[in-house]
Amino acid sequence: MATAPEHFASAVEAAMVGFPPSQVRVVATRTHGRFAVVLMETNDGPPFEPYQVVCMREDDGWIEGPGINGPGWTMTDEGWGVVTHWDIDMATGRILVTTPPEGFPADPPEDVLFCIWDVPEDEIPDWPEHPTPPGWADGPGFIDLIE
Repeated sequence: MATAPEHFASAVEAAMVGFPPSQVRVVATRTHGRFAVVLMETNDGPPFEPYQVVCMREDDGWIEGPGINGPGWTMTDEGWGVVTHWDIDMATGRILVTTPPEGFPADPPEDVLFCIWDVPEDEIPDWPEHPTPPGWADGPGFIDLIE
């Protein structure tokens, strides 16, 4: 029997579930309607591991959604999702200020997290490959909503 998800007062609180507070630093959040992307650095020291979580707001508060160690498309609603872009320093795992690929909204023109919301699954935009640290899966991350 599935248990009901735990609800939180903020997307950040929901995204940090399971992480000791001393081992997570929230770098950026972006909210769009009832969804939010929370970008964090995890670990207690270098090398840090970037982690992105998509959270959803329900009547009772925010719930944790799918998380991944790379940018890409993540489903938010059936067949729809958010595309994210961010970059890391390969040596330290720190999330960097960057510029978005062509086609991403860029206001401001440099930031740590860029999002395109309400992207149909069959229209995921192409962008340059993101570098991945040794031992990680190749290329940008793509995940489906885990219910």
